[in-house]
Amino acid sequence: MKYLMKTLLQRKTHYLCAGPTGTGKTINIAELLGYEMDDSFNMMPVNFSAQTSALQTQNAIDERMEKRRKGVFGPPPGTKCAIFVDDLNMPKKETYGAQPPLELIRQWFDHKGYYELKSKEKAWTKLEDVIFVAAMGPPGGGREKISMRIQRHFNLITYTELGADSISTMFQTILKHFLHTFEANVQNQINDLVECTLKVYNDVGAKLRPRPSTSHYLFNLRDISGVIQGVCGAYAKECVDKLDLVRLWYHENIRIFGDRLVSNEDRDTLDGIICEQVTSKFKLSRENVFITERLSYGDWMDGNIEEIRPYKLINDLTAMLKKVEDYLEDYNSATKSPMNLVMFLDACDHVARISRILR
Repeated sequence: MKYLMKTLLQRKTHYLCAGPTGTGKTINIAELLGYEMDDSFNMMPVNFSAQTSALQTQNAIDERMEKRRKGVFGPPPGTKCAIFVDDLNMPKKETYGAQPPLELIRQWFDHKGYYELKSKEKAWTKLEDVIFVAAMGPPGGGREKISMRIQRHFNLITYTELGADSISTMFQTILKHFLHTFEANVQNQINDLVECTLKVYNDVGAKLRPRPSTSHYLFNLRDISGVIQGVCGAYAKECVDKLDLVRLWYHENIRIFGDRLVSNEDRDTLDGIICEQVTSKFKLSRENVFITERLSYGDWMDGNIEEIRPYKLINDLTAMLKKVEDYLEDYNSATKSPMNLVMFLDACDHVARISRILR
């Protein structure tokens, strides 16, 4: 992919990388433009969001341009500027269906410039030695379908999702590297663990589809990565056998997939998907995994702030409630704006979730 991009850049040709989230579009472009091209290329990143306006886009581009002669601007003489627009199709459509930031870029494609807005004359400004490089995901989940009037100006490079074998190899390698100091019966579960993670991911994508009320039910490779990253938080002294590893894996699936779900029915569906893997692959029951009414992990139960804080199972919910109340009391005694909160079990669960994310 980078070879194709480099060839197009050297010929001053614009290109658009399209493909699902997590396939490496942004990282490929950033690496290529960041340090793999020669010094005659400058990269200028522009990130689009739903609220990006045409004015913000124009100001961002103009800030990096120098005046060459009357009415003509460009990067420093002898260089070319590759303007990297990430999430090209994110800007919200206006009343008549146009996306103003994209229309500004299209105006440059069609006429090699646009009107400058800082003076009363609103003179026409021409931009030279500029190459547009863009990346976008498929429409859906806040992304729009872009106009063919701008798409026609780009060479299209499409990224496809990785195959199951490639994904398995990647995450098995990560886990083998992390768990190489753990007990042998923990290391022996790596292949099954990755296989189960992929199965849960595929089943969640098939059974929990995005609907108007759940438009955020969009899952990608980053969710698999999140589960594996959580498993890589394991502590060797706390994770000594298969059950400990499966329990942590179960918890990470609930955090990554379950915390996004909006109804008990969907949460039960997810629980059934995970339990099916635990039963069929690891030969364990749900009762083996849940030693309390809910699974909760954290690195804050010991109260150590400076030392290494092991990420481990909280097996006493009453002690967790008391610990959170102690933290709240410590905070209130040291601040002029105390928080008069009642800490109940669901609130403590939320504290554990937030702590995990910050961790």
